[in-house]
Amino acid sequence: MIDQGTVRDGDDPLTDVELRELLLHARAHDDPLLVRLVTSYLMLRRVTADVIAGIEAREGGASVAR
Repeated sequence: MIDQGTVRDGDDPLTDVELRELLLHARAHDDPLLVRLVTSYLMLRRVTADVIAGIEAREGGASVAR
């Protein structure tokens, strides 16, 4: 079950803890579409972080902030 104490209101991105809980919930309730959605989102976050890190390494942090 998802710990409702970690769920926040608003448009903030989901935390890593919330994503792990959501993935566990989806797997426990045999929801393959939600599992795919969460894993795709996690992959997108990792790729985005890698791209930002690459730009920072190549051009410095100031160019990423623009």
